[in-house]
Amino acid sequence: MAVSTRERHDLYALRTSSPPPLDLSILLGQPGREPLSDWYIGQPQSRRVNPAQDAFESAVLILRKELTHDEQKLLQLQGKTSMQDVQNAVKDAMHEYEAKVKASKLRGWLASCSSRILYYGTHADSVAMVYAKILEFFVMAVRWYKKGKVMHSLSSITKPFSLSFKPVIEEITERSRRVDELASAASKAEIRDLHIRIHRLDKTLVQVTEMMAVQQQQQVLYNESLLGVQHEYKQLFRKGQVEDIRNYLLLEDAPESDESLAYCRSMRNRRRRTMPTQIPVSALETLESWVSDPSSSLLLAQGQGIRSSSLDFAADFLDAVLDKDYPVLWALPSASEEEPLKPSVSGILRSLISQALALDPSIVSEGVNPVNMKHFKACKGVQQWFAIFERCITRLPRLFLVVDMGLIELATSHEEEEHEFFKVDHFVEFLAEMISRRVKGGLKIAVLSWRFAVSTSLDADEVFDQRRIYTDQGRRAERMMRKPKYRAMLKRRNQRFIERFSSSVTISSQ
Repeated sequence: MAVSTRERHDLYALRTSSPPPLDLSILLGQPGREPLSDWYIGQPQSRRVNPAQDAFESAVLILRKELTHDEQKLLQLQGKTSMQDVQNAVKDAMHEYEAKVKASKLRGWLASCSSRILYYGTHADSVAMVYAKILEFFVMAVRWYKKGKVMHSLSSITKPFSLSFKPVIEEITERSRRVDELASAASKAEIRDLHIRIHRLDKTLVQVTEMMAVQQQQQVLYNESLLGVQHEYKQLFRKGQVEDIRNYLLLEDAPESDESLAYCRSMRNRRRRTMPTQIPVSALETLESWVSDPSSSLLLAQGQGIRSSSLDFAADFLDAVLDKDYPVLWALPSASEEEPLKPSVSGILRSLISQALALDPSIVSEGVNPVNMKHFKACKGVQQWFAIFERCITRLPRLFLVVDMGLIELATSHEEEEHEFFKVDHFVEFLAEMISRRVKGGLKIAVLSWRFAVSTSLDADEVFDQRRIYTDQGRRAERMMRKPKYRAMLKRRNQRFIERFSSSVTISSQ
């Protein structure tokens, strides 16, 4: 019967004293699988549960083709299922021989050789060859045990140890060393495979990290876009609220702030063509000190010779403040003095509230309890309007307020205020209370008056302390203005006065 290629290779390996070289090409593995795992793991579908049993059966198959029928009987290979069974057969022969020979040098050598044999299951083919050589040695040992003393004496001459047993022992040693090499190579291959897998995991981790970074960037962009939309919607909603509130506030009895300031500017410019009034130098110093002081306080600006000088001062002061973009509110008279359009005190307060909403629209949407339409609709009377106004300006860290007492005096004669018996004194007292309740400071209120002591019963020293200025140089200067020489001189000085006045209205620290 023909012998297969694999069997011929096994017989050749059995008869040679050195194993074939290790083929490292098998470490490359099969396509589609891990590079090294096929070599140290093998095909999963063809693996057996007991690789040692596979190696033993392969060794028996090799010896059946190599040994004669009688030699197989010596080891009793038929029915043996493990190397232990074969070893037991050799032990039986050894015990039989020991019964004949009590002492033998070969006995000690066999025990020593047996202790050097190691069993491996790392690679099936190499272990099978080791088993085959061990079985071959067992056959030789059994043959030797079966011989008598005479044959032992003859064989020691014709076939000494170096010619009979030594090659087999060396082959077993070499095969064992090869198993060690294969086990070491397999271990290194497995470590290399782990390195490759770790490297792939690192690449995957980098890719996942990059993907997470991209997702985070997209999330940030989405959040920014969402916040932008929310902010835009909030701005539109706030703008709508402010417009509705301002339309509700600005009724016929509420003066229009832009129109009143334009009117005061126009009248100032017209008067200065014929009478260029200027405030005293000492008043500029007081004004500069009052503006630069961060604390909340009142300032009385009144004329002493020219009735309209306080309004001219108001126009100059507002121009300087607005030019520096400081927040400012004002209540000034306008051109219309008809009785149906006469302003009321509540109307003046509503106008101031409307200006405050224009400066800080956030008061209708931010804070613990923001101001809304229901608060305005619930207001009844001047005191409640004062409370709403004070609430609207609380969030402004720095604010100028300019109020003309002539306008307030005119508003107190409105039929709405006649039922409340509201007077100019009450308005000034409300302003003073606002200053005293102001916690953060920064509220500056300029009260304009022609003759404060005449229009009110309050003591100016108690209300304003020393913060008082005159807006003109008195009646004597008024008479001098009628002379062309003095009028021309003041006109030449007017530009320098404007520059100095503007520099005096400067906030040193906010």
